[in-house]
This record gives sequence, structure tokens and C-alpha cells, in this order.
Amino acid sequence: MNIEELILSFLDKKADQEEKRRQIDYDRRNEMSELEKLLPSNSKQFHILNLNDVIQFDEKVYEQLTAELNELGSELRPILMDQNATYISPIEVHIENESYAMIWLDDNGVIQGIRRISKI
Repeated sequence: MNIEELILSFLDKKADQEEKRRQIDYDRRNEMSELEKLLPSNSKQFHILNLNDVIQFDEKVYEQLTAELNELGSELRPILMDQNATYISPIEVHIENESYAMIWLDDNGVIQGIRRISKI
């Protein structure tokens, strides 16, 4: 995988991981709250058990995304260090039209990045 593919894969995986965490922390929690409010007690238990299964599955997906992200990060970090990629001088990848991605190491050595998609 070349550096551009690695950067884009990392940023895509990071976005997927963040979205999955948001779903677990907010969407599923809100669904659980709504179930507890709206359903009669005799059918509530079944729906709550079902939602708990969904949450457990989502947690496993999140863990898998985290493992994949860590693997990509371990490949990417030495490249960022070699190129001294910082917030001020990130590595930039042109995607298409005016779309691009930038990636760098923050002051704590954590990989940060953004992806800007042009609507042209």
C-alpha cells in the first residue's frame, strides 16, 4: 500500500470508528431510554434483551475497527515521524478536484487528520 492509500485508509477507518462509538454511546442509549419509557413492561424485557445484543455486536465491531486502526497507525507513524509531519506542516494527499486529506502527529505523538471533500 502506498502512502496515499495508507493515509486515506487510516482516515476512513478513523471515521468509521468514531461513527460506531457515537452510535453506541448516543443512538443505542437513546433507543434504550425510549424503550423503557414507551413499552409496556411485559414486552419491554424482550426488546431490551434484543437491543443489548445489538450493543454487544456494535462493541465487537468497534473493537475490530480499533484493532485495524492501530495496525494502520503502526505503519503510518514512522512515515509521519520521518517526514516531520506536524499540524503546521502536515502530509497532504490530493484526492480529486479540490478534495484532499491532511495528516500529522500532534504534540503527544497521536495521529491526527482531516479529509475535505469538495462538492464540485
